[in-house]
Amino acid sequence: MEVIKVRTGERILYIEKEKTETLYLNPKIWKVPGAGDEILGISVYKGRLAVYYCLGSGRDAKCGILMKPQGDLIVGVAAEELTGEEEIDREELTEVKPGIWERKSDQA
Repeated sequence: MEVIKVRTGERILYIEKEKTETLYLNPKIWKVPGAGDEILGISVYKGRLAVYYCLGSGRDAKCGILMKPQGDLIVGVAAEELTGEEEIDREELTEVKPGIWERKSDQA
């Protein structure tokens, strides 16, 4: 599977390229009062709501990855760094969210 590798704090995530809609540098993300710790905030993409998840300890969104829409909602991942692309065997990964994975050996 072809993936985009990103760093979110101490965590490395692998985003499926075929399920990725777009990448943003320094995305504009608005905080949501009362949202859980996993939600960094929201944004709008092509007139649709995008919810950005913070799936690591980092809160600095230097890069935003938006997944292809599933219904009315677009899921995004906020990352501190885009570290590259690679081909990886799905058996080495655990799914965190649809199309978003982490390496089994990277888990604490």
